[in-house]
Amino acid sequence: MDSEPLASLFVTLRRYAGWLDKGRPSATVRSSVDALVTAVDAGEDTSQLVQTLEDDIARLPSGGVRKMLRTTAGGVRRLLDPHALPGLATAEDRKGRKG
Repeated sequence: MDSEPLASLFVTLRRYAGWLDKGRPSATVRSSVDALVTAVDAGEDTSQLVQTLEDDIARLPSGGVRKMLRTTAGGVRRLLDPHALPGLATAEDRKGRKG
């Protein structure tokens, strides 16, 4: 896998996360981005970390930065898991729709 597009997405994620306020949800997103970058650099499994990042982004208040973070995190997911399809519901999404 070419690491250049992934590195570019990580730079973008860090930039967007830096734009967030100093509140706890924002700090959690910044921490999740750092953990994901560290895991990729170490060659570790990242699937759970990507999901955690997406969950943390979902906890942010609605707004433009949140949308940009979600889009960029989706790009990271697609590069790390080429089998992931855009718009594919996760198991948690499907569980929530049953009830």
